[in-house]
Amino acid sequence: MTPSRKPTTFSGILVRSIILVCFSVFGFSARATHIVGGDLHYEYLGNDQYLITLKVYRDCATSSTNFDDPAAIGIYDSNGNLVVNLEIPLSEAIVSDVPVNTLQECLTPPDGLCVKEAIFSGTVTLPEIPGGYTIAYQRCCRNTTLVNTESNDDLGMTLFAEIPGSGAFWGNSNPSFNQYPPIVICLNQPFIFDHSATDLDGDELVYEFCNPLLTNVPGFYINPPGAPPYPELIFNAGYSYEYPITSNPAFEIDPVTGLLTGTPTQLGQYVVGICVKEYRNGQLVSTTNRDFQFNVTLCEMDAVASIPDQVDFCDGLTVQFTNNSVNSSTYLWDFGVEDSDLDISTEFEPEFTFPDTGLYIITLIANPGTLCADTAITTYSAYPVIFPEIIYEGAACIGGDMVHSFTSSANADSDAIYDWDFGPGSQPGSSSLSDPPDVILGYGQSTFEVVFTVEDNGCVESDTLVIDQPPPPQASIVPQSAWCAGYVFTFEHESENGQYYQWDFGIPGTGDTSDEEQPTFTFPDEGEYEITLIVSSDGTCPDTAMMNFSIYGDLVPYFAPQDPQCFTGNSFDFIAMGATTDVAQYEWDFGALAAPQSSVDPTTFGVTYSETGAFGVSLTITENNCTETYTDTVYVVAEPVLNFEINS
Repeated sequence: MTPSRKPTTFSGILVRSIILVCFSVFGFSARATHIVGGDLHYEYLGNDQYLITLKVYRDCATSSTNFDDPAAIGIYDSNGNLVVNLEIPLSEAIVSDVPVNTLQECLTPPDGLCVKEAIFSGTVTLPEIPGGYTIAYQRCCRNTTLVNTESNDDLGMTLFAEIPGSGAFWGNSNPSFNQYPPIVICLNQPFIFDHSATDLDGDELVYEFCNPLLTNVPGFYINPPGAPPYPELIFNAGYSYEYPITSNPAFEIDPVTGLLTGTPTQLGQYVVGICVKEYRNGQLVSTTNRDFQFNVTLCEMDAVASIPDQVDFCDGLTVQFTNNSVNSSTYLWDFGVEDSDLDISTEFEPEFTFPDTGLYIITLIANPGTLCADTAITTYSAYPVIFPEIIYEGAACIGGDMVHSFTSSANADSDAIYDWDFGPGSQPGSSSLSDPPDVILGYGQSTFEVVFTVEDNGCVESDTLVIDQPPPPQASIVPQSAWCAGYVFTFEHESENGQYYQWDFGIPGTGDTSDEEQPTFTFPDEGEYEITLIVSSDGTCPDTAMMNFSIYGDLVPYFAPQDPQCFTGNSFDFIAMGATTDVAQYEWDFGALAAPQSSVDPTTFGVTYSETGAFGVSLTITENNCTETYTDTVYVVAEPVLNFEINS
């Protein structure tokens, strides 16, 4: 939107008011007794008589010092000799207040400005001499608050005018400026002032910026003024007599019309010098300078119309308008509906319903029909609310990935622009379709933010959906640790993130499954079985673990217990039992005192011991990669001693 100009806000007015107060207190009180400008004019009366007129301007906001009394005007010949020192009493001067205005009817200057004008006039007789005369007036001091030159309370001012000598130009009257520049000009406001002069002789006048002049005689009241030449004022860096004011566009004076124009862009006080040269038949007759001061301030507009920028561009066809205008009491709104006389309102903040979507030029006039009415123009859009919405269709596990499906709805035109953002790592990461393709969300995250944005008629709206995706399960079967333990087996797992479990015990064509978390299963026969565990959880893809288990019948080796044997002729016979197949392997261990010491036969005969005592016997059977051992004890005892007597 491009309004016709930038409106003034209430906050800006408040800041402006504060600045003006500070400027008044610290600016004008500091320069209350200072000279702010002036110029000299002479008129030839005939018979070598001249009417000399001096115009001097000074601050009077808190004045404690009056104009010069008397005002001394020095007249020098071309050799620098003082010919006449014309002293004019203040009582004979015309003293008046200079009107404080901005030359712009609807801009009000700040309070506290005061400048007085004193017009001194006197008649002097000057005989015709070669080289002519220089008329001069000098006075201290300029303001110490000037922006474009040094702050020095000793900087004075010299005004001068040239009277041509004997010859064709004798009896000349110099140009007289028609009006004094306004003492205040408004910051950031275009300035236009007619700085032209009138010449009684009808000479050609040329206007230009020239360097303001300083005094060459010390003192406050200077009587008589010093002789020419006069020193020039030295400008601060960034300024010159041709660019005396911070401005854009820069100040300039039309050399033919004397029209002074420019737009000041910085607050402050600036000294300006302008000279007017008169030419007759192409020859320079004389030069007259004018010295004056511009006070750049913030001015108050009598009325300021202001429409705030539109915030909600697609908020429907009914718009509630806000009015930020100031210094006004009546209003006229035009809502820009073509071929309609009903799109106006005089309310302060009206509500208006546009007949159709589109862009409308809104016009607000503050204080309509008055001289200082102000107008603000901006552009508003009237479009329906988009209302974008993400519709989540759910997710399914496809090819080992969770694939999410989305559709959308929006109150948008057919040429609307759509943008999906599924977050980092997603496949795909974005889409420009209203209904995007299925999406695999990024890995390594538990929460995903999906953003759906619609741009239509320059309006942008978004919807956001947060999806929680649980961590995927990880299936894990606890490895087998017991072999040849029979056909009944209890399975365990170490899976993570699971809710549901599906076991398959590897017997084709049978119902060998279980959904228990830790199932027990009875196998029909011994052998190698491939066990499968599928772990799943809501909203995730399942995970599978597989492991081979060996299932065999119980292997329980044993041998029959042996009765104790006497030491003499002891002999133990062992028969191995407990194997389940014909390929079992046997290993006996009868200890160090037995003979034979070991055997791999299932049966062993005639094992004898060389000492009495308790002896351990071990039987180890290896079958189907299973090994089990059985141990028992046999006893060898001493033979009994028989004592008997034969009675005779």
